[in-house]
Amino acid sequence: MSSLAPWILAFTTPVVAGVFLLAGSQMSRRTILDQEKLRLEREKDARWLADRRGVYVDFLSNANDCIVLLYRSTEETYEKSALLKAAYALKTSMMALQLIATEPVRETAAKISNTIGDRMHLVASTSGLFNVDRELPGDMHEALEEFYDATRLELGVQEPTRRVVIPLQPRWSTWFAGRR
Repeated sequence: MSSLAPWILAFTTPVVAGVFLLAGSQMSRRTILDQEKLRLEREKDARWLADRRGVYVDFLSNANDCIVLLYRSTEETYEKSALLKAAYALKTSMMALQLIATEPVRETAAKISNTIGDRMHLVASTSGLFNVDRELPGDMHEALEEFYDATRLELGVQEPTRRVVIPLQPRWSTWFAGRR
């Protein structure tokens, strides 16, 4: 029996070491795959956030261009092609926004787009023949604020915290002044 013990130890030691080696390599492989999956998800979220941010900025930029054209256009400086081009850019950015935005953002964007589009259509259809009121309705500012709030909520932007500045005590300010 004593001659059998060294043979069993000689056989089982490499087997046990091999099992631990395979188990360790599988655990490290699994850990690496999990880390890679988390990295890819973070990159996808960051890319998706950047895409949404770009679409929202494009929509606001086109809306601002349309508003500026409406306010600048008078009977003397009226350019129908510029109005139509700006309206087209606003509608195409609205279509891109409709694809990726949530419901509150889509509703407020549609309100903005429809108001601006109706006013631009009215100005472009009169061809400068009538003195058309180019002013946007008073609730346009509120609609823009609703859009900003909805996009901030969707993008997860929190309001910046106010920095509290603690004034120096007079005795410290004199102490610092003497040490400069």
